[in-house]
Amino acid sequence: MTDGVALVRWFLTLVIVKVIAHHSLKPILAVSFRSFSLLLYLLIWTYFYWLWGTFGILPKEPMASLLTGFLTLILIMLFTKRIFTFKGPSKEKKDLTPEILFWGSLAVAIFIRSFIPILDQTEKFTDTMIFQSLLVDRQFPPEDRWLSGMSLNYYYFSHLLFVPLTHLASIPVEWAFNLSVCTVFALSGVAVYGISLGLGTNRKTAFCAAFSIWVLSNWEWVRQILEGHFVKGFSWWNSSRAIEGAITEFPFFSFLLGDFHAHFTALPWMGLTLALVLQFKIAMSEKVTSKIWILGLLLSLSVGSHYAMNPWGLPFIAGLVVLFLGRHLVATMLIGMGAFFLFLPFWLHYDPPVTSIYLVPIHLRSSILELLSHWGLFLVPLTLILFFMISKGTLKVVILILLVSLVLGSLLGAGTGIWLAILGIYGVHRRFQMRNLESILLFGAGILIILCEHIALDRLYGDKLLRLNTVFKFYFIAWWSLAIAVPVILWRNWDLLRNHKVIVVGIIGVCMVFGSVYPIMGTISRTKALRTSLTLDGLVYWKSIFPGEREALNWLRENTGERDVLWEVDGGPYQHFSRMATFSGRPAVLGWVNHEQVWRKNGHQLCLARQADLEEVKNDSSIEKVRHFIQKYKIRWIVVGQLERQFYSEKLLEVLDQFPVSFSSSTTNIYSSM
Repeated sequence: MTDGVALVRWFLTLVIVKVIAHHSLKPILAVSFRSFSLLLYLLIWTYFYWLWGTFGILPKEPMASLLTGFLTLILIMLFTKRIFTFKGPSKEKKDLTPEILFWGSLAVAIFIRSFIPILDQTEKFTDTMIFQSLLVDRQFPPEDRWLSGMSLNYYYFSHLLFVPLTHLASIPVEWAFNLSVCTVFALSGVAVYGISLGLGTNRKTAFCAAFSIWVLSNWEWVRQILEGHFVKGFSWWNSSRAIEGAITEFPFFSFLLGDFHAHFTALPWMGLTLALVLQFKIAMSEKVTSKIWILGLLLSLSVGSHYAMNPWGLPFIAGLVVLFLGRHLVATMLIGMGAFFLFLPFWLHYDPPVTSIYLVPIHLRSSILELLSHWGLFLVPLTLILFFMISKGTLKVVILILLVSLVLGSLLGAGTGIWLAILGIYGVHRRFQMRNLESILLFGAGILIILCEHIALDRLYGDKLLRLNTVFKFYFIAWWSLAIAVPVILWRNWDLLRNHKVIVVGIIGVCMVFGSVYPIMGTISRTKALRTSLTLDGLVYWKSIFPGEREALNWLRENTGERDVLWEVDGGPYQHFSRMATFSGRPAVLGWVNHEQVWRKNGHQLCLARQADLEEVKNDSSIEKVRHFIQKYKIRWIVVGQLERQFYSEKLLEVLDQFPVSFSSSTTNIYSSM
């Protein structure tokens, strides 16, 4: 496989699926929401793919992807009673802007990603393991490639959304991973653009919303100026740590980091849910029965998918739907029931790790400077809007809100005070009638940020990092919400700002310039000033680090069963341990221990037992002990490469060398246990 072949196959597959999606879903999606056709088609397609796999009836690839894709098309045509016939040129005005934005942002993303393709940092091994296990398995949940014999206990649906595309394009995971990340990036911005247009705004406002996803970033870089390493030694990583003891990612950082993680990959489909709920409410007001049932079913599917994609986002999305639909109580209940039952197999299989609610001590809460560092891009425009919203009739109430917020802020922390003031003043202006979507998004984001000041949902990383994961997941959702809400609120209240146009445009312009500093400096820092060679091959670095092992990996992919168990060296996370299991999709006895321990309730006991067995066979390397270990874990193949020679004893290597060699390269042997 070469970069050129991978790119051509991926682009052709996207084009074909986009054309099918656009024409088949045209009767369902309103003109302003046609840009969501690919997202909706992928969701329906992947749902059938997942359902077949859940019941164990998926055929081999590429037949599985072709059949489920064809079934999706047939069902859509039956529901919409649409037959593909040529009816002459359509008089409908076509807006090519979403297409231009999608392909343009995808091209830019691929260009940037081609400088930083390697899959060996942060959670890339984790995401590759999940992605590859879904690519090779035909039954869901797939087997855990880091804990052989056990099913994967993780929310994997956002990874699965790209499995049919990958199979049709016939691209190995090391290319598909990078191309999928770039596609998520493009789809995320286009989805936000479509939501903004669906709320009645103009193209400029919609583009500002998309720009807040694609480009605009936090202002942590100001701290790097004050610390004296902005020009020399700028850290692209530090923006994700704008608040001490917490992860403060935002969409552009997540793209630049390049992980295929659920919080990032679910973004486009969060936009799809908003698009469907907007259309559903319109259908309810127009009382078009056929559309109500079709859109209701699709909305149930979309809402339900978030539990399988990213459970952290489900309460927020469900809350948005409930609040926005408001008076349509029966319809809302039916949608909720449908969302649950459509994904009932996932609810039954997925056993969430034990979590609890922990109170955050006041000394761990965010300071004013930290909040401004991360949220300044949205706080400054919101403050500006609220200032001009104040009228003589509301002045006394606003002063009272500010005094209460000041007192609560001094007692409970700056984050609580600031966001209570913003939500309170905006609520007074709206007379607390939160029926429009942008108001619900604003209040939802503000409540999430306030909650992060007071509660944490896990303490996996110790007391000092109590807020780490909670802030990470909820702040990311809040950023997405504000990226939609703030430009729309500015647009709706432009009449209040018109008389102060120069000041308003100047301040917003400064905010956007501040938000554009990190994308420039961070990209230069991350890509090492664009001096590296271009490729999308995520394993290109193996040529220098693991010479000869790429051939061993390819041999495993082509000559072994997808559930054949491997024995390779185990070790800690964020290193290259379990590399063959990760990239071949063949399960290992044990992978990254700390991940497996937190993914399941009994993870610690399972991992400790396997660690003990692995240590025992390393220390007592008799042929009898080795054979017993192989039989216990049903090991089919034994990998001995560079890492194994580094960590295994000479005695163990001698014993393993007694097994038949099935593959050999200059650095790596693969032995058969038979």
